[in-house]
Amino acid sequence: MRFVTNIEPTRVSEFVGAAVRQATVEAASTLTFAEFTDSRDQLGPVVAERAQRALDRLDLGIRISAVNATQRIAPLAIQNRLRSVQTERENAKATVERARQDAVTTLTEVAGGQVYVELLALIREYEELLGAGKLDAAEAKLVELGRRMEQPDVGGQVAREITIAKADQAAVRVALERDIRRIESLVPSYRDSGNQVVRQLWLDAVRQVLADPQAEVYAGSDLLGSIALRLTSSGEIMQLRRNAEIERKKAEQAGKDSGRFYAPNSEQIMIDRAGRLLKRDASGGLGTRSE
Repeated sequence: MRFVTNIEPTRVSEFVGAAVRQATVEAASTLTFAEFTDSRDQLGPVVAERAQRALDRLDLGIRISAVNATQRIAPLAIQNRLRSVQTERENAKATVERARQDAVTTLTEVAGGQVYVELLALIREYEELLGAGKLDAAEAKLVELGRRMEQPDVGGQVAREITIAKADQAAVRVALERDIRRIESLVPSYRDSGNQVVRQLWLDAVRQVLADPQAEVYAGSDLLGSIALRLTSSGEIMQLRRNAEIERKKAEQAGKDSGRFYAPNSEQIMIDRAGRLLKRDASGGLGTRSE
């Protein structure tokens, strides 16, 4: 009855269209761009509700059954920029995924398999204890980490480093045992004639020092007393020292490339910076402040 009384049938589309257009603008202003362009139609139901309220205020007797927003696109002025943003977002996702895969590959090469997850957890726990000053607990965690690294399921670079460390340890043990045997062999002679043995060892040490091609001997008068002399090495000796230093650095680099360690303490120690603990009694080394 209201429809027949209050509106001409020829103007139905005009009124409904105006109500829907106004409701569309109002509804769209309440949604974000992502919500507006989402695959789910969040716009249509809101437009239907707002348009229905507008038609009810006019008392036209018209009932909107449903509104479907079938085309929800970005404004034409920003579509090119929008496509660029979406492309970059997909590229960023691909980059992150490649980085994650590279990280897993690298960590697998370091420790083999999924062992690196457990090792990283132990390392973090050790560093947290060390940073908190709980040295006894940090020492216990370090021992636990060492035992875990020596398990047969650990592979990759960690296993290689452990093998090298054990080989170095065996070499040091052999050298110490050799020195002990030499000292033990000198004990009887020292008991019989101590001064003679000491003199002989002293002469051997002097002979070994003077046999070095880089050694220089200066002779000075005892009458000089406390006078200080400024001396310059010969050109040949200085060249020998430079060549020896170059060869030493080459040997050190070759050792590093082959997986061997050269002066590990000097390479790993840092002043006033957090790091690994080198001394088991926690009296010095990385992680503690040295004066």
